[in-house]
Amino acid sequence: MSDKRILIIGADGMRPDSFDPDLMPNYASLMQEGSFYPNFRAAYPSHTRVNAATLSTGQRPGKHGLVSNVMYTPEASEPLLDTSKAQQLLAYGQETGDLLLVEGLGDKLAAKGKRLAVASAGSSGSALLWNPNHRERTINPNWHFDESELVALHEKLGEPSKEMGRSKLEACHWVTDAMIDCLLDDEQNQVITLWLSEPDSSQHFYGLGSPEAKAALRCVDDCVGKVLHALEDRGLEEDFELFLISDHGHATVQAGISLSDVLKHAQSELELKNAYVPVLDFIYAKNKSDINTKELARLADWLYVQDWCEAVYAPMRLGLSSAMALEDLIGPIHHDRVPLLALNPKNSAEQNEFGVAGITESLSPYSMLKSSHGSLSPFEMNAFCLAVGESFATGKVDERACGTLDIAPTIAEILGFDGSAMDGQPLHRKELSHV
Repeated sequence: MSDKRILIIGADGMRPDSFDPDLMPNYASLMQEGSFYPNFRAAYPSHTRVNAATLSTGQRPGKHGLVSNVMYTPEASEPLLDTSKAQQLLAYGQETGDLLLVEGLGDKLAAKGKRLAVASAGSSGSALLWNPNHRERTINPNWHFDESELVALHEKLGEPSKEMGRSKLEACHWVTDAMIDCLLDDEQNQVITLWLSEPDSSQHFYGLGSPEAKAALRCVDDCVGKVLHALEDRGLEEDFELFLISDHGHATVQAGISLSDVLKHAQSELELKNAYVPVLDFIYAKNKSDINTKELARLADWLYVQDWCEAVYAPMRLGLSSAMALEDLIGPIHHDRVPLLALNPKNSAEQNEFGVAGITESLSPYSMLKSSHGSLSPFEMNAFCLAVGESFATGKVDERACGTLDIAPTIAEILGFDGSAMDGQPLHRKELSHV
């Protein structure tokens, strides 16, 4: 196994076309040193926690089992699983036997006496999903995961400075400093993830291209600058391969339709007898053992012709003629956590008030959102990826299709352990002397 170390720096929700060299000089410099992947894609749905699980395992949601930011889980004590909350995720894992249904990078490293360490400014749930079985090396401002070492560390670090408004700039600086001070020097931390919650938060509440979103991009670049200086000061530049990534893109929200209201209207108009549960862009059966496929087909047909609906997806086993195969989006399904129907709302390339392209007819009733993600809109699915280090060509733009699915297999190949069982494939790289 190689002694090379990996540092993943994630900028949550950053679109590739958001990169601005004037705002982001550190990114601009690194773009000249590494390989940029403009066709890097999120896993569907383009949710943060779904992609955290995909990034950490190299598997599709149909296999790893984390299929949405919020999941309907009637088999558990908490029927609506909010994956942003680590406490709920841990309880769900205890009740069902497994949180993620596949082995992750952290598990593979632990088996070899090494560690995946995480410093995340995101929710406690998104931080946990990077390494759920070894959370003792997970730093998050929102929770200490009931780990005694992390409790002491939180007391030492203190709280992030109070934020102004809805942006999470201070949290990003807090975790960056924590990663540098607490994780970077330990060689046992062979893979480190630094996850920044911007520009996602600012884009959600202020809009793509807004002054606040631009300030968030500047903040992300400042955090990257801190890391680069820390690597240089410690003489660690040659030890690390860098991945600067995001988990998904964003699109401006239009309409804000409530799927709950849509489903109530359908139940009344179609006189549906079965009970259904709407969750984000998905519809579940309230009772998983009682599914009337003829009635479900009528519902799928009705949804498909609604003005806001682009497409309906369902598991192939249901045989719904108006629905496309959900497996085409999430891969072969190896578990029972998937919805009956997944709805993709219409989208366009129209521009918002700040001149940024990408509009989606959101199914979220949360009217405060100016921008969001989760659908198949290309603006939401297209994520950022730049790889820098001896494994990658210098100043290259690699146009081939790739995605969050491929990061873990790439790391496995660089470090020299077997990633062949992963769904993803290693990113195209120049030849390595140590592989």
